[in-house]
Amino acid sequence: MILIHPPRSYPQMKGVAKRYGTRWCHLGSTDPDDLEPLHQLAQRLGIARRHFQNEKRPHYDVRASQFERAIELGAVEVDIREFTRRTR
Repeated sequence: MILIHPPRSYPQMKGVAKRYGTRWCHLGSTDPDDLEPLHQLAQRLGIARRHFQNEKRPHYDVRASQFERAIELGAVEVDIREFTRRTR
């Protein structure tokens, strides 16, 4: 399942903020063994694969302006706590 949390403010984002603002979401998967659906949804949002972050939890950063479109494409909205819990 692909999850997304509502936009949050990340004021520490300096350089990127000039271009895209400081409100972002995260798009992640509940299945770390099958990330292909996550990559496909990100691609449909126009997010290049090179932006995939596979650190603590595999995810893509998503601009606030893309939040509704991500849901239209099949991402499930959850709050930030549930996102963190379910995308480990």
